[in-house]
Amino acid sequence: MNRADGGQSIRMKHSNIADFTWKGKSPMETAEARKERTGLSSNDMTDAESQAVQKTPYRITIQSIRDAIKSVSYWNPPEAPHMTICVATMANGYYLVGKSTPADPENFDEQLGRKFALEDAERQAWPLMAFALREKMSRTPCMVIPVDEVEEYATNHAALNPDDA
Repeated sequence: MNRADGGQSIRMKHSNIADFTWKGKSPMETAEARKERTGLSSNDMTDAESQAVQKTPYRITIQSIRDAIKSVSYWNPPEAPHMTICVATMANGYYLVGKSTPADPENFDEQLGRKFALEDAERQAWPLMAFALREKMSRTPCMVIPVDEVEEYATNHAALNPDDA
């Protein structure tokens, strides 16, 4: 900063963002308030929005993610007891680690910590499962042609018959 007073004369005006509203919704809306208003968790809302624009049968749903989770365990590290770590074991044996930590340790709530850590793990599963689905979709089905029809098929399909190309 190239100011003679080192920037000490700069005054910042803070507004109380808790009172700020935008389009009738507070940007500080809690997950509980959103769930009360909509009946959905963050991941459920994302899933509902995705379903609303779905045009094909191919989509990873939040339910398919939850169905793929075999078990979950939670841990609070001794050096950060306000942090919650969730280890989600997938049905195929893969592990996902979700985490949550309040900015102020005084705001720690064990149940909310577990909920947010599990939602974090679910969000990590989404792109992985989408990749697996896309891989499956990209594989073209293998055509099985009876041996006695191969020559006839090759004659009628120039791409398979280099002499006709």
